[in-house]
Amino acid sequence: AVDGFNGVIFAYGQTSSGKTHTMIGTESEPGVTPLSINHVFALIGKKTERDFLMRASYVEIYNENIRDLLRADNENLKVHEDFTGRVFTDAHEEIVTSADEVLDL
Repeated sequence: AVDGFNGVIFAYGQTSSGKTHTMIGTESEPGVTPLSINHVFALIGKKTERDFLMRASYVEIYNENIRDLLRADNENLKVHEDFTGRVFTDAHEEIVTSADEVLDL
């Protein structure tokens, strides 16, 4: 994400296999999501010669349906691909300025 690319954290597995714990963790042992978000913002803080626009979205893929976790009414999202090959959904994006702001979404 720091070099101008989109970043994604993705967990896949059967029900009750530990995805949520791995992604979120606990207060004493943070998971992949808070560790990654904190790392990205630490890197951004070191790059003073550049401005960043950070946006965050959360989606859930379950039974082949994509659901926007930031907008309850935004269900059954479709996957799109633009002319450059970028793959995306129409999920809501929040502009964020800190790791705490992302984690509070």
